[in-house]
Formats: sequence, C-alpha cells, structure tokens
Amino acid sequence: MSAIAVFGLIRDEVAVGASPISATKLLERSVGVSPASSTSGQDARAPVGLHLSETVFGILVSIGAAFMASKFNNIMDMLQLVFGFVNAPLFATFLLGMFWKRSTGHGAFFGLLGGTLAAMAFHGLSCAVGVTPGVKGGWIEPHFIFRSEMGQNFYMAIVAWTSCFLLTIGISLLTARTKTDAELNGLVYSLTPKPKAENEPWYSRPAVVGIIVLAVTVLLNILFW
Repeated sequence: MSAIAVFGLIRDEVAVGASPISATKLLERSVGVSPASSTSGQDARAPVGLHLSETVFGILVSIGAAFMASKFNNIMDMLQLVFGFVNAPLFATFLLGMFWKRSTGHGAFFGLLGGTLAAMAFHGLSCAVGVTPGVKGGWIEPHFIFRSEMGQNFYMAIVAWTSCFLLTIGISLLTARTKTDAELNGLVYSLTPKPKAENEPWYSRPAVVGIIVLAVTVLLNILFW
C-alpha cells in the first residue's frame, strides 16, 4: 500500500510537471506560494524549503513502510501489529476519559506513552513459530513463542491496554484535577444528563443492544477459541 502511495505521488509530480500551467498549480498547492512570491526574498524561500523537506521525509518514510510491509504475508497481520501499538493503549485512555471523571491529562499522556512502550517491549520479547527475529518480533530476545502472528498481536494488544489502563489510573490519582465537574459535563458519562428511554423498543435502547453484542462476542470467542 505504501509503495502504491509513493508511486502515485511520483506519477502525480511527473504528470503535473509536464506543462507550465500545471507546474504553477503544483507549486501553489504544495508550497502555498506563487512563483512570483517565491523569489521575493529569504522569508518567501523558507516555506519552500520546509515543504520540500516534508515531502522528502514523507517519501522516505513511505519507502521504509513499504519495505516493512513486504515482510508480512498479508496486510491484516501488519494492521493488527499497528493496532496493537496504537489502538489498544488509545482505547484504554479513551475508556477512562469517558467513564472516570478523576482521570487527568498527565495520567492520560503518560499512560498512553507507557502502554505504547509496553507494546514495544512485548513485541521485542515475543515472536511466532518459524519467524526470524526482526520486524515481526523477537528483536530483543524471543522469550515468548506463539503459534501464529495473530495470537502474538492479540496478546501484545492486551499488554498495551492493561499497561495504559493501570498507569493512567495510578498517575491520575497522584496528580491534581484541572477540570471541575461542570467543565466535564457532556464529556464524562457520569456527569452527563441521560435521556429517558421508557416507551422505546428494545433495539432502540443502547444498554440492551450493548449487552446483546457483548454476549454474542463472548459466545463467538468461546466457539472459535
């Protein structure tokens, strides 16, 4: 996917540069200045260099991501690895911020950082059967061996989520709140007025639907464990 993105970027640059009019539009779109203003002095040249460096950095990162993606058998394994690093600790932060009014900004930030670092450490200490230590894990020392990359990624997500959850709670309890209950109205569930659902059908009640979805999720996990 990253290789396709890089190819598309290069193709766009070449195709647009085929005519002077398109080249002018490309300069205005990418840099934010017109050709006339780009030669007006050092202040006008500064954004040109900045955007050029950003473009080069983006291309290099895309090439590196394409190289990493080539090491995986399918895109789902790579996506699950990325989700374990990013989505799992972020979900813990989101959950506490939404349902616990005592959580603080410091707790959320350092909890999220700690969860990501825990995922990184677990990834370096684990790998799947038959996998060479490296991009897919075990780059520190493969102490934990899993039967599949999916299982490794799931357990890494569990470690990341738990670490972020516990760190956020601990740090929040050690730091002072910066928001009052009134300021958190509409952001925290316990401080937000809840609409009454007395005469609505069961499928229009979030609590009932949520319980059903949770029960089905547990059942599917038991059946396909």
